[in-house]
Amino acid sequence: AEGKALGGMLDILDRDRPIVFSEFTPSTLPAISRMSPGEYLSLFEKRGYSLAVLEKSGPRSLSVGALLEHAAAVAVDDHLDIMAEPAQRPSS
Repeated sequence: AEGKALGGMLDILDRDRPIVFSEFTPSTLPAISRMSPGEYLSLFEKRGYSLAVLEKSGPRSLSVGALLEHAAAVAVDDHLDIMAEPAQRPSS
């Protein structure tokens, strides 16, 4: 349901530029959220967010393509924890 949640908060992403922590489950996105894993990640990228996979050693920044490859290798039927961080935050 990550894709549905993200779809409902696009205005917030554009206006408030929050850091987003999300589970990323590529195997369920098409059936539940009606989007591909690449489409889900691209919604962040198109808004100027950088992506990182959260690992025990800390966040590791990855491009959309590299994150998809990483997910295919390690999270076939499971999820990854990811972070999307805006390049620019609104000024106070």
